[in-house]
Amino acid sequence: MPQEMVEFEGSSFEDRNLFFKFNIAYWRKLFQVADYPSIDIVSSIEYAESIGKDIIIVVDTERHDIPSHKIEDFVSIGPIVYEVRVVISIDAEANETCRPGVFNGVRWARHGMGFCKYWKQMRSSKSSEVMTHHSADDIGIAGTVYALLTVYVRVQDSQTSQYKLDFFHSLGGQTHVFCSCNTFPLIISGRLRKDKRLCMQAGCTGKERFVCSNNSCNTRICKQCFDGLSMITATTLSPLPEVNENSERSSVPEHFQSVSHSTEQNSETLTNLLTLSTDS
Repeated sequence: MPQEMVEFEGSSFEDRNLFFKFNIAYWRKLFQVADYPSIDIVSSIEYAESIGKDIIIVVDTERHDIPSHKIEDFVSIGPIVYEVRVVISIDAEANETCRPGVFNGVRWARHGMGFCKYWKQMRSSKSSEVMTHHSADDIGIAGTVYALLTVYVRVQDSQTSQYKLDFFHSLGGQTHVFCSCNTFPLIISGRLRKDKRLCMQAGCTGKERFVCSNNSCNTRICKQCFDGLSMITATTLSPLPEVNENSERSSVPEHFQSVSHSTEQNSETLTNLLTLSTDS
């Protein structure tokens, strides 16, 4: 628990979050980045990062007077799709006689991945803590809400993704150099020779041989630099910043923006492919 929350002795009028001991700082203390690097905790889904994140927890403690609010089943952040698994809605009265443990809440939870129905738990100062089936597949929240917490889980089927990589490899594609913008393997460039850009490697004058399958991404590498990468280690390249990039690439970056991982230990992360594109 954050030290500020532990030491708080004021009323709910002074700070509702510290009084009821529920805010984003508390959740970040529970799931610290050093221990849980794959969890992103944000105040709004708009601030969430998808790269390297399997779980997103949205902690919104602004007071809401909600006539009607529907929780979407899925959200997309870049190329990654997340599914809602847990939603917690909390309401608490701010008055002179209220106590930190006295509040009303509803929790919805489900397994996901095709199991769409939720379990629902109602909570008050005297209620039991047994969850029951929620009849509907969706969640609707209405009325006054003090805090709303939503847990999104990255939707992935590592076994299916590995099958896609194996199939891609069987067609002649390479499966050890990826782009960070979509986690897909780089594909052979389809540009005409006169239109090919310089390699991203510092000082390299070679022309692109492999590029990102995303047409709007500028990640590319020449054959010589590509051949220098280990085939038993998955390497992820990052696109160049736009300020360093133009159509002719008159200059090159000082170094590769890349991250390497063991292909065996990180197969689930690096093979999370929703689709494989061979467009140039």
